[in-house]
Amino acid sequence: MRSADFWSLPLRRPRIGLALGSGAARGWAHVGVIQALEEEGIAIDVVSGTSAGAFIGAFYAADEMEGLLKFSEQVTRFHHNLRFMDFTLDGRGILEGERFIRLMGRHLKARSFTDLRKPLGITATDLVEMTEVHITQGALLPAVRASVAVPGMVKPLEWEGRRLVDGGVLSPVPVNLARSLGADIVIAVDITTFPPRNMDNVLNVMYRTIDTMMNRIQVMNRHIDKPEVVIQPDLDEVSFFDNHLSHLAIERGYQAARAVMPQIKSLLGSSLAEAFKKASAQIRTDSLGRLLSRFPVLRK
Repeated sequence: MRSADFWSLPLRRPRIGLALGSGAARGWAHVGVIQALEEEGIAIDVVSGTSAGAFIGAFYAADEMEGLLKFSEQVTRFHHNLRFMDFTLDGRGILEGERFIRLMGRHLKARSFTDLRKPLGITATDLVEMTEVHITQGALLPAVRASVAVPGMVKPLEWEGRRLVDGGVLSPVPVNLARSLGADIVIAVDITTFPPRNMDNVLNVMYRTIDTMMNRIQVMNRHIDKPEVVIQPDLDEVSFFDNHLSHLAIERGYQAARAVMPQIKSLLGSSLAEAFKKASAQIRTDSLGRLLSRFPVLRK
């Protein structure tokens, strides 16, 4: 191999996608994961997010994490959740969902997907068609609003003739969306947790039934599109509305990401080695082709 050929190897660093899962207040763990990845210099190329993951992902893709941390400082007590709640008698949900998005907009400057520093994909669920919806362009805040619309709690969003709710209904951790954005390697952050429940009342029985369905969806999705790395923080202590425990969730996310860092680095190293191997093979093939073109007799 000539030195000129060596330096012209078509090497490409594998594109890394970060798939941020749904989980309400447990979503603050995503911040700790991002902090750990940045400390180690792991460059994320594309981001996908569902529900809480869409919320965090919007700030991250916009490179506005400072604004996100300022947002978290507004909820240091459980009752501070009331700041986000705009109750309604609409009948399709108990919350409008607009107050939360307005507060988000005060801390996030980006208004469109074109304002972002990284490609971002957001998942929602179309209740009419019963399909998963991927939003990758247009207005940013309405996309997040759709993805966080927990059925029965937050009103569905009427968007382009669709009735959209929480993306976690069909895609709790949007690995497939990260792939469609061009990721070769997907780091999935799964913040779902199913702590034991006492089956002593109808509400807990209903909650456990939902847990069971969500768990099965997760298992099936991972079987269909398995991520290369899964980060799963220990968040049993953080419940749906525990935004005041953001610091705990962030720390748990950070610890979980640090624990799998050797796996991530090993994976990136082997991916680069494989890229070098393929590029070297292509150089040899091209060199042989040039040789045969110069000496036609060698083709016989």
